[in-house]
Amino acid sequence: MRDSAAIGTIPIGVKALATQPEGPSKLGGGQADIPAHFAGVVFHPGHFLYADVDGALLSETDLLVITDSDD
Repeated sequence: MRDSAAIGTIPIGVKALATQPEGPSKLGGGQADIPAHFAGVVFHPGHFLYADVDGALLSETDLLVITDSDD
């Protein structure tokens, strides 16, 4: 991950193995909406990632149920 000081001020959880001061390669076109393999886990587009200081959980479905208070 880059820009760790700035990211550390944002109120979201970020998990990274290390910081990297060098930017990504500009070679190639990149890809979107494909499975990503990281730390022995396959992250599929549309899946949900939940994390806190104790660990991370990957789910095929949204585990946070938000209900309308008028119901």
